[in-house]
Amino acid sequence: MEWSEALALLSRLAMFGMSPGLERTARALSELRNPERTYRTLHVAGSNGKGSTCAFAAAGLLAAGSRVGLYTSPHLEDITERIAVNGNSISHARLARAIAAVLRACPWAETAQGLTYFELLTVAAFLVFAEERVDVVVMETGLGGRLDATNCCVPTVVALTPISLEHTDVLGSTLAAIAREKAGIVKAGIPCVTAAQPEEVLNEVRAACQRNVAPLGVEGIDFGWSDTQNLSCGDWSITAELSLRGPHQRTNASVAIAALRALSERGVRVGARDAQRGLKDAHWPGRFETVRSNPEVVLDGAHNPAGARALADTVRAVWPGRAIHLVFGALEDKDVAPMIDRLVPLCASVELVRPGSPRGREPATLVERSRKYCNAVHADSSPILALERAIERAGPSGIVLCCGSLYLVGELRRALGGRPENTVPAESLKIRVS
Repeated sequence: MEWSEALALLSRLAMFGMSPGLERTARALSELRNPERTYRTLHVAGSNGKGSTCAFAAAGLLAAGSRVGLYTSPHLEDITERIAVNGNSISHARLARAIAAVLRACPWAETAQGLTYFELLTVAAFLVFAEERVDVVVMETGLGGRLDATNCCVPTVVALTPISLEHTDVLGSTLAAIAREKAGIVKAGIPCVTAAQPEEVLNEVRAACQRNVAPLGVEGIDFGWSDTQNLSCGDWSITAELSLRGPHQRTNASVAIAALRALSERGVRVGARDAQRGLKDAHWPGRFETVRSNPEVVLDGAHNPAGARALADTVRAVWPGRAIHLVFGALEDKDVAPMIDRLVPLCASVELVRPGSPRGREPATLVERSRKYCNAVHADSSPILALERAIERAGPSGIVLCCGSLYLVGELRRALGGRPENTVPAESLKIRVS
């Protein structure tokens, strides 16, 4: 299969949306002789911080000398970012070969009742990691956990990052309901570590672990920061220097360290010194990432109220009292009002844009609320022109912050010198009728 053929197939599947359930993924993996059983896996779910936690953990495993697979979503610029081996994204040709192998083993996969976009990518990732003979995979869930295709993995350890209200039309309308879906990755006897959570979330996580007789470690009780510089987890004590900026990264680092220690107790070669190096070496594009100087232009993937709250805390910590020029665009299914309320009061000017997605929210709908906090608010038709205007307003010593949607972050990252535009869209959140 040529990349152009794989590209066309993925683009077609992306239009059909999602269809929660594990049956199709499990069938495909069985027909491929279960590649997911050939390596150890750290499975990570949550609402915010999954990618950063995965990046910290993968970097620690790399520092220990393991051959490491990393599966994340969504992508920013190119779909192959989702599947990495030893820190490097696979090539288009490699992904095309994996997809072709899946279709050969599972000819039904590209029929109307076959694999969805995300399921096909996930099965292809399982296969790539087996063929590349990785030792351990760090696997981020796509949406939820219980019915997410990644939940067909065979976890060695599971980890939960902070859980908040999101995708309420799919996962449930309450924190407890969403927590039940996320905690669906807990497996019988498999250690689980979790970030500190709201009480109703932690109750669901504890219940899932009790049902599965799974050991549970909780941030702030069983592991965490002993002071401003030191992380402790069991017999591990780490003086931590974090490569990723922002107060919220302390939680992500804490969960990653606890997950790595749990992996070490289950036979994965990794130690405290490796974990410490991973915290310093990790890189995660589009998460408070500086992509230009004079003025400083920062891209951040904050795309829900909890992410906006964490980003606002980071802005106050990193740039106290500085004038921020914001470029903001969100999707229709996001709870945007709390995001505006958190971020716009910190800004000297605001450019509202529509991300490059069919689900992009019209910027004009955000103007009135934004002007409650800032007079210099403009709705723009082009994210690129909006970025140019924000850079001009900021001047050489200013700060431009771009956030609200990962679609927007990816588009602006390309414009600022990233990869050429990739024509594979991300999956629609509409429910596919099976």
